[in-house]
Amino acid sequence: MTLPLRLRNLNAFWCALVIDELVRAGVRRAVSCSGGRNAMFNLLAHAHPALRCSPAPADERCAGFLAVGMARAGGGPVLVSVTSGSAVGNLIPALMEARAAHLPLIVLTADRDQWHGATDMPQTVDQIAACAAFVSRTIDLPLPDAEAASLSSLCSLLRGQLTGLADAGPIHINLPMPAQICPTELDSGWQPATASAALTTVLPAPDAPTLHAAGPDAARCNPMCLAAAARARRGLIVIGELGQAERRIVMRFVRSAGWLVMADACSGLRRSDVAELCLASMDALVLSAWLRFEPPDMVIRIGQIPVSHTMQRYLADLPAPVVKLALAPCKNMLHPNLVQSLPLEESVLDALLSALPPPDAGWQNALLAADQRAMMVTRQQHSWCGLAVIGALLESAEYGLVHLANSLTIRLANLLLDSRSHTREAIYGARGASGIEGTLAQFFGELLVSRSDGLLILGDQAFLYDIAALQLASHIPERALIVVLNNAGGGLFDYLPCSGIEGYAAAVRGSNGCNVVAIASGFHITASRCDNPGALGDSIDAYARGTGIHLIEAVIPPSRHGDQTVLLFAAMVAAADASQIEMRHDT
Repeated sequence: MTLPLRLRNLNAFWCALVIDELVRAGVRRAVSCSGGRNAMFNLLAHAHPALRCSPAPADERCAGFLAVGMARAGGGPVLVSVTSGSAVGNLIPALMEARAAHLPLIVLTADRDQWHGATDMPQTVDQIAACAAFVSRTIDLPLPDAEAASLSSLCSLLRGQLTGLADAGPIHINLPMPAQICPTELDSGWQPATASAALTTVLPAPDAPTLHAAGPDAARCNPMCLAAAARARRGLIVIGELGQAERRIVMRFVRSAGWLVMADACSGLRRSDVAELCLASMDALVLSAWLRFEPPDMVIRIGQIPVSHTMQRYLADLPAPVVKLALAPCKNMLHPNLVQSLPLEESVLDALLSALPPPDAGWQNALLAADQRAMMVTRQQHSWCGLAVIGALLESAEYGLVHLANSLTIRLANLLLDSRSHTREAIYGARGASGIEGTLAQFFGELLVSRSDGLLILGDQAFLYDIAALQLASHIPERALIVVLNNAGGGLFDYLPCSGIEGYAAAVRGSNGCNVVAIASGFHITASRCDNPGALGDSIDAYARGTGIHLIEAVIPPSRHGDQTVLLFAAMVAAADASQIEMRHDT
């Protein structure tokens, strides 16, 4: 008789219980990496009817970022399973990003049962210590045991630790899997009937969830916070990167408050239902003379820190009171006048709303007019450079989602992304901790969850860093356009003071002679290369007529970035100032 997979041996029985508890806690998506030590767990995860398992990426680092992309796009808690040893270390970059962005990434690391005995077995490391600094919870499971008390203890431990997964941030589960070679080996002493009978007698039914109606939570806002809100008629909301779930409650708050918003591109609000309240030229506006003389009387900051150093300096010098709302506790070194730091929850936002007076319409209209004038400058033609490529892409069509990669891409797009030209595009970035890592894998994860066509704009360094993720392209059913800005190295550094120092090119910027099209073709991805606006337009049109994933390599001379961007920014500031002068003259 052939035993069902979950009863094959004690390891299988133990893994099946762990998977059942993960599903009970809300996990519906999993990414499994190839390995012997986690083979039994992977087999059971793929066989579970409630789990949607993604194709196994080539490496654990890629798998981690694929899961981060899924979680960022609203895929709920996402599980990644890996084998033991250095495989665990390759998850650290994704765990860093998940912790910084407060994403529900669950990593399950299969372990040898001997590691704690300081043996010299291969693929043996202290896996708990490897992840401890980057997770909110660590669950170190005991060795598999078929005794009734052990089964009850395992399920009780998991039910206690897996509560509130969606809001917990990253979690690490370490699962020892005893086996000489592979945990799928048959066990001559295994008694599945006995273990199954024990399981039915020791496990209580799960408690039914209790639903609570949330009202305004004024008690969590201190008196200074509520008093500042009550006086604020010239208020600004400054928003950094947001996750999919937070966007919904933030958009409701923005719409109800009626305040103007300075929102980063990766907040997703510039192309949403509240786009008409977004000041897309915020970097230029905060340098305008008028806003210095007519400053806001309160700022509500939501989400992560703004991308722009200009915005960061403005917030640091702002005399107005500031309220900060975030998913996780954070330091607020930017704000000398911080009134209160609060959790980003609907009840807290409702409490703030109840205190806000109607906004100053004249002040808001002046800012909106200045913003419109400044953004008109961005539509002017640029010579062939990164600005020209990104501008053409952002205006080319509407996509279900757009991912703007670190580090130069997101900064240039932040200048160009107009809040009025399109609506209802989900905009993603990765400003937490990952730098240029995992960009392709995150984009593919976002596509898998969103189930819509997408646009990814990234630099050549980020592309090279994540080549292994291209293997996933053949498993993505949606259409997508990937555009690589190939400026032969780290173009962002050309904007920094170090670029003027002798030896900069070799020591800091670096260079590469990669052929992006050839690399993409090696993964059977349709690819084209362009070095002028006409060729770029033709490539975009070819993508629009085709299916699947297309890649465009936009070759940018390294010297073309800096001057064009500086000139554009100066023109935006001048246009904002000119708008204010005209309004004062008219009144």
